[in-house]
Amino acid sequence: LSGPCSRVPPLASLSTRGVASFGLDIPGDKLPPGVLLEFTITASQASIERTNTATVQVRTQVRPLAALIAGVSPRGLVSITADLVLHSSRSFDPEADVTGLAPSPP
Repeated sequence: LSGPCSRVPPLASLSTRGVASFGLDIPGDKLPPGVLLEFTITASQASIERTNTATVQVRTQVRPLAALIAGVSPRGLVSITADLVLHSSRSFDPEADVTGLAPSPP
């Protein structure tokens, strides 16, 4: 495997017996951003030899890039006698730990 999911450990592998219902809670910080995940459940009842399977696909969101411009006061005022230098050195990719495309903010 390659890509973001190859660096993410399996979320869960569960087996329950004799349970009428079961829930799985996955913390949001454990899902990789910008991928399509597929979850499958198989339910069976041994006494009548019946099995059924359901699958759901979930696409996780990607946070937008943080574009920051420095060189102007928060109110947007600059002196007419000073040089105006704008830079974006504090811009960053909030998903950099997964995408590897840009460092996080300094």
